[in-house]
Amino acid sequence: MHPCRGKLSFALQVLSRSRMIPKASLLKKWVRFAFGTFKPDVQFCLRIVGKAESKDLNARYRGCSKPTNVLSFCYTHRRGEGPKRLRNCLIGDMVICAPVVCEEAIFYRIPVLKHWAHMVVHGCLHLMGYDHANKLEAKSMEKKEKDILKALFPVD
Repeated sequence: MHPCRGKLSFALQVLSRSRMIPKASLLKKWVRFAFGTFKPDVQFCLRIVGKAESKDLNARYRGCSKPTNVLSFCYTHRRGEGPKRLRNCLIGDMVICAPVVCEEAIFYRIPVLKHWAHMVVHGCLHLMGYDHANKLEAKSMEKKEKDILKALFPVD
C-alpha cells in the first residue's frame, strides 16, 4: 500500500489546548495512507477539539451526551453505502477530541501517536463510506483499518 497520488487536501483546525496533538506532517501522512488505495481528488476538514465541543456534537448528531474520540460527517454519500469513487469534491468533516484520544491511549496502554493514527484512519474510512453499523460492515471496515495501520507501523 502506498500513499494516494491524487490531490488530497484537508484544512486543519486545532481548537484543543492538549499538548499531545500530533504534528500536522504526521496527520497528513496518516490521512494519505488511509486514502491510499482510492487515489482520490478530495478535500475535507479535520477539526481537533476539546471535550465540550465533542460532547455537543455527539449529543446533537448521535444522541449521546458524552465526548467521543472521533466523529465523521460525510457530504458525498449516506452512511453505510460503502466506499465511493471520490473525485473533485468536498467530502466532509472529521472531528477528533484530543483529550479523549489521549485518555483512551493511556487506559488501553497504547502509544499515544499510534492511537491518534488509528483515530485518523478510522475517521477517514468513514468519510470514504465505510461503516460499522452491522457485523458485515464492521468486519470489512476493521480489516481495512488493520491493513492501513500495518502499513503505517509494519514492525508491530
